[in-house]
Amino acid sequence: MAKKKIDQNEVNEIAILLRGKLDAKAKQRIAEFSSRTGINHYSGTIVMVGASKPGTDQHITFSDAASGQSTGSIWPDWAADLAENAFFGDRDVLIFASGDPVGKNIETVYVVN
Repeated sequence: MAKKKIDQNEVNEIAILLRGKLDAKAKQRIAEFSSRTGINHYSGTIVMVGASKPGTDQHITFSDAASGQSTGSIWPDWAADLAENAFFGDRDVLIFASGDPVGKNIETVYVVN
């Protein structure tokens, strides 16, 4: 199955839905968005960030609030930077992915309150 990509209009819609907070109303609208677009969404925390040495890929471990499961993988640089900010800032993340929230499946990451 081909990966579903999020287009810029959809990204803008997600940002408007969030308005910086992942409250019950935003979660409901995000679930509707995911159902309509076919993109999976996950919310939770970053529980570990790490790399072997400077200049290497970052390994990120994400804990999904809904399932309680943690998943670790190498994330794209742009997403790893956001994950690191969330980890050190003690903030939650909202992830949209074409499949499980790992590596190249990750389409969009939001750091939320």
